[in-house]
Amino acid sequence: HVARRWLSGELPLWNPLLYAGAPLLANPQLGALDPQVLALVGLEALGGRTLFDRGFAFLAWLRLAAAALGAYLLARELGLRRGGAALAAITFGGSGFLIVWLSHSLGHVAPLLPWVLLGVERARSWRGAAGAALALALAIYGGHPETAFYVGACAGVWSLAILRRDRTHGLRALAGLGLGTLLAAASLVPFAEYLAHSGALVAR
Repeated sequence: HVARRWLSGELPLWNPLLYAGAPLLANPQLGALDPQVLALVGLEALGGRTLFDRGFAFLAWLRLAAAALGAYLLARELGLRRGGAALAAITFGGSGFLIVWLSHSLGHVAPLLPWVLLGVERARSWRGAAGAALALALAIYGGHPETAFYVGACAGVWSLAILRRDRTHGLRALAGLGLGTLLAAASLVPFAEYLAHSGALVAR
């Protein structure tokens, strides 16, 4: 539905096909702004539903590969040898959580965790901080706010641990995480408004 709305030239703000109508852009799980979903929109524009379906499967494999590569690079950054880093890659890339949620919005977010942490570790320079910002923004756009929160919280605690031993490095890492959150404002702001009007909030 998101792909069809984009391809019709219409910003997907609302989905009339859910219940009596439901916010689309404000519900991150629907992925209206997720670059991984937008890639599928582009594939459908090029080759129709067949290419969309093939792209869906290809992106699933690509997420597993990205998760494994990120875990490998993070392990190497932390000082592990190639064998240990390869084990980390296999363990994280083939973990039950990633496999079970591969086709769900959770599966769009979790593979980015090692990339966010890698950026935090490399935030000795502003280039590393920018990498952390980009990875966190992609995780937030990935579509599952709870998982994105855990990714951000993990990176935040990691950055605070770095801050204790290296003030400049830690502050750059935290700045990168803050920038990543700001970059995802297009998804976070409508989501916050959606939450403010949600039935769950009224019930509580």
